[in-house]
Amino acid sequence: MPAQPKTAKYLTSSDGATIYADAVGNPDGRSIVFVHGKGCSAAVFDCIFEAEQYKNDFFLVRLSLQQLLLVETTIGIGPL
Repeated sequence: MPAQPKTAKYLTSSDGATIYADAVGNPDGRSIVFVHGKGCSAAVFDCIFEAEQYKNDFFLVRLSLQQLLLVETTIGIGPL
């Protein structure tokens, strides 16, 4: 299956924390989940999420507790 467009959404954990998640790539490929370290945001993975060779072979998912550091208007928010 070809790479699918990026989808994104906000999730709320059981303790009330807001988590931003987005995904892109081939849903039939192996999944890779990216979680950033302290002091960063999921934007550190942008170069991987934009690379066609990864999007065609893998289903890429990234999570961010610091959702305000990602710009909603550039990626859109929708069902994951």
